Amino acid sequence: MTLQSWLGATTSEVVALLDRAELMTVEQFGEWNTWLFERDRRV
Repeated sequence: MTLQSWLGATTSEVVALLDRAELMTVEQFGEWNTWLFERDRRV
């Protein structure tokens, strides 16, 4: 399974997420990681 299919995102959305990830602070990355974890548990 790819990150794209796991997120249910379009290619452009995944690219935007990865671009944002490069600009995140450690705290922001932690929040984003928590959001991904919560999303994964709901699936």
